[in-house]
This record gives sequence, structure tokens and C-alpha cells, in this order.
Amino acid sequence: MSLVLTENVIQDIRFETLFETYHSMLLRHDATRFRGLGPDHTERFMRHAITYCDAHKIHTINDIGYVMFLMTYLGSYFYMDLRYQHISDILQEQTPGYDNRITRARERFLTFVDMFLGRKMEFYGEDLSRFTDELETAIDNDTLGEDEMVSLLLRSHGERAYKIDAKTRTNMVQSANAVATGLGLQGQQGLALALGLGYWLGFGVHQDPLYPWIREKSDEQDDPDKRVKVLTEYALKRLKRQVAMLGG
Repeated sequence: MSLVLTENVIQDIRFETLFETYHSMLLRHDATRFRGLGPDHTERFMRHAITYCDAHKIHTINDIGYVMFLMTYLGSYFYMDLRYQHISDILQEQTPGYDNRITRARERFLTFVDMFLGRKMEFYGEDLSRFTDELETAIDNDTLGEDEMVSLLLRSHGERAYKIDAKTRTNMVQSANAVATGLGLQGQQGLALALGLGYWLGFGVHQDPLYPWIREKSDEQDDPDKRVKVLTEYALKRLKRQVAMLGG
């Protein structure tokens, strides 16, 4: 009699074997973040990243580790975001010969860093600071809607402000609608909040294991209007904390 292991069992054995390796990588990358995230959400994040890598035949430990690294900056679902298609297209290529996808993806990511994040996250911190200041004013004035949020997001980049084309905006709004639906956010203010969260944290943010507080906070409220208000105020506090940690 032979023992046949199912694919799920094989995957679990593989994950348990390499758990400490990946966990150590994440702690070296950002110990504060992943200690704060906790073991359950960290495991969800790692399993999500490995599943993506398996689907696209990214198999070495270092290459999987780099995909996790990308997800910490771009969001766990960056491959569904049109803004990062130039990176995800490389990772999802078929590679019958020499596989240099990670090297090329790294080059694309560094170009993005130099334009939008800064090598020490200085651009991101400055831009997010501008955004949170203006968001606070918009909340006080009750002027949040799709157009206002798009304008606010673009102004957040200061002198590096740029325009988005119609295709990109349509994709962003469609993605924001998915976020809003996933979190039960209704109305124009709900869509605006989903758009802002998706822009800064990634458009899979409603299911991203890196941001469990978003789901937890939205689930606290049964009333749709209160849900938008409470999540908006709490998200503002979290984003301001992030600005402070970045030295903004």
C-alpha cells in the first residue's frame, strides 16, 4: 500500500519547511511592519505571494522573496493594477529558456521608485503628507466625491504632479468600485474613500493581508453611512501615522 499525498498537503509541507526562511526575509526587510502585522496575517501574505509565484513558475527562494518585497511596496494584488502592468507583465511572461524576469522586473521597479517613491521613500512620504492634509480639509468641508478625490490624488505629488489618461482613470475607478463593494462602502463618498485607499495602498486593499485593519474597521459598522465615516477617519489616522514613521 502506497501513500499518495494530495497537492494541498504537498504545498503545506513545502510552506512549513520554508516558513522560517521567508519570515526571516520579511523581518529583515521591515521588522516593525511584520511584527505588528502578527503571525496569522503574515502567513496569509506569504501564502498569497507563493501562490502567485507558483502560478507563474517563479520557484527559487530568492525570486519568491523578491516578489514578496514588491508586494510590500505595491500591494499584494499589484498584478491586477494597471499602474504596475509594466512590472507584472514581465513576471507573468513564459520563459522557456534563461529566466531573467526578476532582474528585469527589478529594473522596472527601480525606475518607478525614482519617479514616485524615492530611494528612501522620501517622495512617498511628502506626497502622502500632502494628501492627508488635504483629505482632512475635504472631510471637514464634506466635499469628497470621485472627481474631488482624483484631483486631490494628483495634487498630492506637488511639483511632480502629473495627469492620468482616460484609460487609467477608468481602470482606477473600476478597481475602486471593487474595493467599495468588497468593503460595503456606498455612495460617492464611499467610492472616493475606496479610490484613495486603492491609490496609496493598492487596489486589492479590501482583501490584502498586509492591511487587515481596513476590513476589521469596516466590519465594525452595520450602517453604510457610518461605515464610510468611521473608516475614512480611521484611515486618515493610519496614513498620518505612516507619514510620521517616514519622517514627514
